[in-house]
Amino acid sequence: MRYYALKTLALCSFLLSVISVLGCISPAQEQVAKGDNFLKQERWDATIIAYTTAQELDPGLKLNTTEIDIKLAEAYRGRGYDSHLNGDYTGAIADYTKATILNPDLATNEFNKQLAADYYRRGIAYIETGQIYMAIGDLTESIKLDPTIELAYLNRGIIYNERGEYRKAIDDLSEAIKFDQMNAMAFFYRGSAYIGLKDFYNAIIDNDHALSLDSELAQAYNNRGLAIYYYYRDYDRAMADHSKALEIDPKFAAAYLSRGSLRYFKQDYLKAIDDFSAAIELDPTIAVAYANRANAYQMIGKFEQAISDFNKAAELGYR
Repeated sequence: MRYYALKTLALCSFLLSVISVLGCISPAQEQVAKGDNFLKQERWDATIIAYTTAQELDPGLKLNTTEIDIKLAEAYRGRGYDSHLNGDYTGAIADYTKATILNPDLATNEFNKQLAADYYRRGIAYIETGQIYMAIGDLTESIKLDPTIELAYLNRGIIYNERGEYRKAIDDLSEAIKFDQMNAMAFFYRGSAYIGLKDFYNAIIDNDHALSLDSELAQAYNNRGLAIYYYYRDYDRAMADHSKALEIDPKFAAAYLSRGSLRYFKQDYLKAIDDFSAAIELDPTIAVAYANRANAYQMIGKFEQAISDFNKAAELGYR
């Protein structure tokens, strides 16, 4: 049986060679067939090699170049997505870029949505590599091509919030909420942007909503505590929220900083120092925690420790 199988295989190879010579199937078309098979198997590297070889053998004379480009784009997209999932964001960006270049300018709804998805994924990879300006550009392009991508609004809104562009953040996060009113993080980040604008009333409303959707969202308790204190001057409610945030996440440095600030305002300097110290232990780069602890040390007459903390805060850029 093995002998006949080998003979059959040899005959098939011979026939393919004859057909190729006679012009029935060109070497380029053989590569396209291989590429099609590899694409179905999601063997991205092999797919890319086969289709690229086909184009080199027959640069658009007989092959449908647009069709091949569409398939190549799919392969680069698939490889990019795999790289993204495996943490190779640089490789993902390179492949997503190839996919956007190869996607034909057909201006149809289907292709616009696919291209929008490519820009969105590349934008997220840019965020992962800290290339925020590039990320904003890609998320913006994604929204232009497909205004229904909720996560593009959400992620761009988060970036704007972190950059201090609070009104832009609110606009984007409001769009995200229109698409999904059950997204606790969208309400939380919009509430954070309202705090940035010192609109504490709306910040409380949004963090209330976020907590109604996710009662374990420590960041929302912390932000609501800040907003409650500054809007109502309600020390007890604010303290309860900061403490709840720390109950959920004992390693939440910002919550220690917030609670320490409340204790400082209430002239409970020793407990304030404990909270500022906890924040510093968790994140030694928080300049304001050193400055606040320095103020607390100063109030209890520990001037040497205060000077040391003021110097450390200045070293970290606190002004």
